[in-house]
Amino acid sequence: MAKKHKYKKLCAVVVFVTVMVMIIGILYEINPLNKEKTADEFIKIKNEEYVILSKVDDKVLVVPFEFDKGGKCHLLTSQYSFKNKYEGTYYYIDLNQYPIIKK
Repeated sequence: MAKKHKYKKLCAVVVFVTVMVMIIGILYEINPLNKEKTADEFIKIKNEEYVILSKVDDKVLVVPFEFDKGGKCHLLTSQYSFKNKYEGTYYYIDLNQYPIIKK
């Protein structure tokens, strides 16, 4: 009888820990502590500023951008280019809304 009681307590503890880990994971995904995960990545190279779309090996795929009077970001996708990922200065901006893509 004592073994069954121990197993029930052990199972209850395992289930409780599992549920707590799951809840913490869901809350972290909803509101991440690392702001870089929610912000968009930008790079400044030789006085030119770009939005980083992707990183591949030692290169970054970038496009120039501009902000309109309303503060919306416009990506100029007709001007894609690859840049060396070790040049330039990286910074992050939380745009709070989706950028407008100009082709």
